[in-house]
Amino acid sequence: APDFRATRDNRLSFYVEPGSIAINATDKLSEATITGSALNDEKKAWETMMKPVSDEQTKLYEWVRGLSEEERTEEVIEKYRADNKVFEERGQQMAYDYIKANPGSFFALSELYKAATGYSPEVSKAEEVLGTFSPELLQTKRGQAFTKELEAWKATQVGMVAPDFTQNDPDRNPIKLSDLRGQYVLLDFWASWCGPCRAENPHVVAAYNQYKDKGFTVFGVSLDEDRAKWLEAIEKDQLTWQQVSDLKGWSNAASKMYGVNGIPANYLLDPEGVIVATDLRGDKLEEALEKYLGGK
Repeated sequence: APDFRATRDNRLSFYVEPGSIAINATDKLSEATITGSALNDEKKAWETMMKPVSDEQTKLYEWVRGLSEEERTEEVIEKYRADNKVFEERGQQMAYDYIKANPGSFFALSELYKAATGYSPEVSKAEEVLGTFSPELLQTKRGQAFTKELEAWKATQVGMVAPDFTQNDPDRNPIKLSDLRGQYVLLDFWASWCGPCRAENPHVVAAYNQYKDKGFTVFGVSLDEDRAKWLEAIEKDQLTWQQVSDLKGWSNAASKMYGVNGIPANYLLDPEGVIVATDLRGDKLEEALEKYLGGK
């Protein structure tokens, strides 16, 4: 009998819609065929069109995740970022074009909205993308969720006061973001399982050590579910600043509040809690801290 135990390449996601849907599989669920569903036909066509882009992004991610700490040099990480950005922008444009051409597609609303608005979405583009969908789609549960996410992005733009929240630290003590007012704070969303996050951590550590005595600190929010792996990563990466998590993974309440749809993601707050910069990776973080704290 076929072995349908769940593995990375032996799983199947599909839409359920009114009607009779047939799923035929032999050796692997991932190679199953689905018939009788227009929505799944649309999904399959899109995945086939996107496969060259997604395959390249997967190869890049697996490559950087497999590197040792010694191999993760600045040049290597910069190459990863640059190469991945090319594929991300290509996928974004393809998704955006598809959405504009299919304003009544639930598939486009369900799977392509985030791709079109991007890793670090611009509010104006997010509003434009969401505005292309039909009123009927926007009234669905998914449409309402995306509308709410857009409001989160609006609330976390540069110039806005960072939304406050409380989560527990590794000792299960509640820590509030606003407790750190009076200094510059890098609000850093990451996770132990996130290869790019772990690759970025040495840059954050270096910046923290350089500016911690000048009024700068970091507030890490982990999207982990496994407490042991979270604590192990904190120790291994030498993250000596405040760390919190509700251990709910992608359902982390703070990440939902900020509309985070990809990690690493960060926000630099001034002493009054106002967001002054976002998406500070690599040299960008040091450049921002030099701008605000270099003269101290």
